[in-house]
Amino acid sequence: NAERHALGNIEFRLGVWHRPLNAEPFDMIVSNPPYLREDDPHLSAGDVRFEPRPALVAGRDGLAAIRYIAQHTRPLLRPGAWLLLEHGFDQAVGVKAILHDCGYADIRTYSDYSGNDRVTRANTGAE
Repeated sequence: NAERHALGNIEFRLGVWHRPLNAEPFDMIVSNPPYLREDDPHLSAGDVRFEPRPALVAGRDGLAAIRYIAQHTRPLLRPGAWLLLEHGFDQAVGVKAILHDCGYADIRTYSDYSGNDRVTRANTGAE
């Protein structure tokens, strides 16, 4: 997509979670991590059943990857920087609690076109 839209200000890195970021400071980190629960009925229906489970499932409550990202990327974000996370339609309350517990501020959830809570953003606050 970046190439198709001629975006030159994006850098892609391959690796496991935050490790390829080399502790560099960022103004924003955006993630669409796995967020399905182990027992989510969608895993056995439609096209999703052909996807690799690790790309979809994040523990018993579906929030394991979000917990990890919230904790481990916080030190990589500059003061006043943003973390944006896509999540399941019924996970906004849990995601907000995780972000709050990790010390983020100005936490807000956005809905998709169907009115489902889908993305939550949080700010590191000024230090």
